[in-house]
Amino acid sequence: MSSDRRSKKVSLSTRIREVLSARILNGELQPGERLVEMRLAEEFDTSQAPVREALRELEMAGMIESSRNRGTRVKVTSLKELGEIYDVRSELEAFAGAAAAEVMATRIPQLQAQVEAMLEAARQSDLTGFGEANALFHRTIVEAADNATLLDIWQRLDVKSRTMVNMIRSSSDLAATARAHMKIIAAFERGNIAEIRRELRGHVIKFKPQNLAGPPSSRTAPDGED
Repeated sequence: MSSDRRSKKVSLSTRIREVLSARILNGELQPGERLVEMRLAEEFDTSQAPVREALRELEMAGMIESSRNRGTRVKVTSLKELGEIYDVRSELEAFAGAAAAEVMATRIPQLQAQVEAMLEAARQSDLTGFGEANALFHRTIVEAADNATLLDIWQRLDVKSRTMVNMIRSSSDLAATARAHMKIIAAFERGNIAEIRRELRGHVIKFKPQNLAGPPSSRTAPDGED
């Protein structure tokens, strides 16, 4: 397959994934509803290959599930599963922040612009835009760590979709959530590794579904850990 054709296929599968993800998040596709490859291929006027790839990515993100007997269906992410994702993500991002501290000190304006994008989305009540800006803020830090394995694992958590799911379920104040990122920026400005780890870990856990939050000792690391 040529590079152009491969790029087109990836682009199409991404678009299909994003459309289906949005339908799941806004309730157009209900929990338990079946997703049929052939019908989706017809809808998107394509072969089943990019549809299959999009469904595989959605399954990896935990938004759908497949079985031999029931086919592919929309899955509901339980609060327990969502909480576990936040726990893992908090540790990944704390690690990334420590590894990227020196690089991120030169990218403060970039992070500030992403917070402004979140605030603008909050003013417009644009949940999708907020999710995109939020995911970009955190991705900027993870990518700056320059660790391909870390980035791959983090991407599998599908931060944008998980953020949107949690915002919908918790009816969170989007503007307050956006402003909460400023503590992370301040930590990078000061360049203190222990503080950077603590702020990133604490930030993610702060937005973990509240009824899943454990005792303080399980939510944040002791100040002297680093």
